[in-house]
Amino acid sequence: MRSLFGCLVVSVCLVLFIKSAPARGDPVVVNPGYDLLQTVPGTQAYQIPMEGVPLGTYDFGGSIGVQNVGMTDTIVQRLDQAVAPSLPGAAPEISVQVDALQLRTVDQTNMGMGYGYYYVTLQSLHGGTPSTGGLDISFNGDGSSGTFTSWLDIYCDIHYGALDGPIVGPEELVLAGVSPTNWAREPFATVPPAVVINGVNAFLNGVDTSADFWPLLTADNPLVEQATNGVHVTIDGEVPEPASLSLLMVGFFGLMSRRRRAA
Repeated sequence: MRSLFGCLVVSVCLVLFIKSAPARGDPVVVNPGYDLLQTVPGTQAYQIPMEGVPLGTYDFGGSIGVQNVGMTDTIVQRLDQAVAPSLPGAAPEISVQVDALQLRTVDQTNMGMGYGYYYVTLQSLHGGTPSTGGLDISFNGDGSSGTFTSWLDIYCDIHYGALDGPIVGPEELVLAGVSPTNWAREPFATVPPAVVINGVNAFLNGVDTSADFWPLLTADNPLVEQATNGVHVTIDGEVPEPASLSLLMVGFFGLMSRRRRAA
């Protein structure tokens, strides 16, 4: 009887294990979340070189609230869950929205209001049209990584002299990814590190990284999105090293001191 009972227990356990083990064809997902990006050299608008203006902090709302986003100047929000019905496989296109964008001309130039620096922000910040787009995500054989392509329809305002300076005029940039880009469930180990915020771009299911999405972007492997009138080159947003922050503060207080003496 004990031998028969032992066989029954083993059989029941085996059945339970088979039922609970994920099958190769089970769907895998990327949950809604945010991509925090940093503009790097190579970016242009209307043949004019552009650079990012770091946001510093950003308010994600809800329980997450205001967070340090480091050198991030562009934030793209994934609005839908991407689901691949089988592996390897691709999810139907999901919708995205550009929530933040801050650029500045690298050099002083004239874009209609005189000689100086010109800034680019989202038009939606001034009651204009939101900037939206799409994202196609493909999954590899175990769902832990893959490739993606994207496109963005960005409605922006060009300002003279400051981020909130007078608006030269509204512009539209329809950007599309030049080639498929790699992604994984965790970011590259970079120095300085990428910005990691739970509920924003990490632990999107509240438990682990199995629903996370990290574009694997570095200076040697950036995301290049191009249009006939511009190109935007980005990497994962990074957090300045403490030493870099100290140097920035020294430079800031030195500038203020010189201004006081001049006054």
